[in-house]
Amino acid sequence: MKLRELLSSQPGDPVCDWQDRLVRALLRADTLAVYARLCVRTLAPTRGAAARRSVRPPDAAKADLVWRVLKSLSTIARFVDNSLRQELLTALAHTQLLEHAARALLHAAQSIQPASSAGTSGAAAASGTGLPPDSWTTVSGVATTFADVLSCLVGADLGTSALCPRPRERDASVEVSQNSRQLQLLEQLRPLLAGHCVQLCAGWASLCAAMTVRQRAADGSAPQGLVPTASQLWHGLPSELIRPLQLPPHATVSSQDMVRAATLALPLVLQVTVSGPCDLAIAQPPLGYDRLPHRQPQPQRPLAGPSAAGSAAAEGPAAAPAPASYSAVNAYGLLKALWHCLACDSGSYMCNLCTVAALMARLLTELRPRQAAVLLPSWWRLLAQEPSMLIEGYGLAQDTGELLRLQLNAPPPAAWAVGLTDAASVAVASVDWPPEVQGAEAATAAKAAASLARERDPSYSLRCALDAGLLSAMERCLRAPQAWRQADSATELLHVVNCVLRYSGVWPAVLARGPVQQAVSLIATLGAAARLLQEKDTSLDVIRGVSHVTTRFR
Repeated sequence: MKLRELLSSQPGDPVCDWQDRLVRALLRADTLAVYARLCVRTLAPTRGAAARRSVRPPDAAKADLVWRVLKSLSTIARFVDNSLRQELLTALAHTQLLEHAARALLHAAQSIQPASSAGTSGAAAASGTGLPPDSWTTVSGVATTFADVLSCLVGADLGTSALCPRPRERDASVEVSQNSRQLQLLEQLRPLLAGHCVQLCAGWASLCAAMTVRQRAADGSAPQGLVPTASQLWHGLPSELIRPLQLPPHATVSSQDMVRAATLALPLVLQVTVSGPCDLAIAQPPLGYDRLPHRQPQPQRPLAGPSAAGSAAAEGPAAAPAPASYSAVNAYGLLKALWHCLACDSGSYMCNLCTVAALMARLLTELRPRQAAVLLPSWWRLLAQEPSMLIEGYGLAQDTGELLRLQLNAPPPAAWAVGLTDAASVAVASVDWPPEVQGAEAATAAKAAASLARERDPSYSLRCALDAGLLSAMERCLRAPQAWRQADSATELLHVVNCVLRYSGVWPAVLARGPVQQAVSLIATLGAAARLLQEKDTSLDVIRGVSHVTTRFR
């Protein structure tokens, strides 16, 4: 706490210069190397004699030690000046502190005794072989702090869309001209976040946070169809590791803050490190839609043991190339489970929902066509359940309009394949299907691919959106009389209309293929919005824009 108080002084304070000197001294004194060695030592078994002499269970003391290390690192990362950020990243690369801390945290979580063995947990803790069940509150605090460290390291200087390994020209052009220094630091950070333990720990912490939201929603406060089962949140991890986060005693944050921190870190880490193998085209791409060259993260080599921290400090960061732990398909599955849970309480986690949805939209454009074809329908269904994200997430409306015109030589939904008996099913054996598609479903989808190739169907993604109820969702989103009477909120609503229906160029296809009643209701809502703007003395630019849009839709 004292370190936090010292580093939280604002520029212009008398101690501000002293604060910079303190951070520089901590970094140049190899403080992070000491932290890394402490995390490594928590993995070593505690001898019986030492355990008997200890007042507290040895594993509990180790978990507290990791928590203190991460709290100190979080404080430094949050308040470090930009001039010292490169030194911080260099020190993290040399010491591999993030990897060591992540491994120590996962080890602590795995060492907690099951609740069913509470009767014997005292003897186990005394012998240093595990943590009692009530230690989960400590591990929850450590996991939240670790997530906070990752978010602080990514920072907010760069736009989220510019963080990915293959940003589009339009997303990176402003950053290149105005934040070139931050882009250089991002390239230094990228391999640190691609470490296997770091990514596994970020995924585990987010799933625990998702389980927390699921537990609250299971009492009936959310529609039962939206609440995923516990097994859907395991994602290959041991089931005993995925538990709801618990607020530690004397915590200075709320339970919702813990969930926000844990569920924001994962999409940020995946945004920085994960990209798919393809770059699917869209119809009428806007200016700057081309991607910049690929920037694949190259994390440090796997940890070798207790001496790894010391040797890393001497030899420098490892250069052995290795991909991020999560592939694009696996990352998408994690984010989908996260979205399902956060949607159960969207009012509390709207910002995180928008971040997750935007990253999933990017990954859909980078998957293999048939993988994207299987995953697109569920993305549109999730968006239709929470259309207010289009307003809250400014960039998400743009992503939605582009996904509507995604070009896929891929299978339509199974319902569209009725009556098709083409020989396209022979392609099933050579297709890399996502885990969701098995057996007969893959065969049916492959048969439908021939129909799409012969252009019997319009845009596959547009059909998925219409089937999911996008027009009804848009109409609910725009049916806000009070919002249309205020210039700021009316501009936000108009941005949604422009991106989804106007700039995308899908309106003629919507009229031709979409549900007529839904299209009529949407047009009526837009007309009512235009009349509301004309009745009130709202911004002339907004009125002109709305009038232009409604004229195009008549």
